[in-house]
Amino acid sequence: MSDQSKAAIIALIIAAGFVGFLLVGRNKKDSPNSSTVNVNQGTTDKKVSSEENSAQVQKLLTTDLGTDVTGQKAKEFAKNVMEIAIDTQSMSISNCRGTPAIAKVKLGQNLMVKNMDAKAHVLKSGEDTILEIEANAEKSIKPSFVHGVGVYGFACDENSSVGIFQVVE
Repeated sequence: MSDQSKAAIIALIIAAGFVGFLLVGRNKKDSPNSSTVNVNQGTTDKKVSSEENSAQVQKLLTTDLGTDVTGQKAKEFAKNVMEIAIDTQSMSISNCRGTPAIAKVKLGQNLMVKNMDAKAHVLKSGEDTILEIEANAEKSIKPSFVHGVGVYGFACDENSSVGIFQVVE
């Protein structure tokens, strides 16, 4: 792996940690205790309460890997993202937060994004603009993930965080 690739991966992981830090306060008030969501875990689905799922998401979004992009901590982070990522072909943005917060998407797949806000938003991964979407609009995109399969953190409007995508083949 080249030094440039390692640096890009480090930047993405740090961005994901920063994104998570910004979401911590927002997720606490949004977790109803009585509903459940499906969490994909490879070949089986596991029912997890919204409260438990919210705690898992918060933990992943606030993980700081520092410079450990190939070590044990990074491998554990990637494994945890894979366990909780929700297989999807669509996401919504509300108050610059993505739903689902941790989504599994296929490389080259179209992704439908719905902006629920009365304000236009710009989604970015690192320095790359992924999407510009008008207020109260829906747009189908085919995101370009620079390094292919992997884990990508996303930001909304420069500072507000959206979440993490696990990109698979």
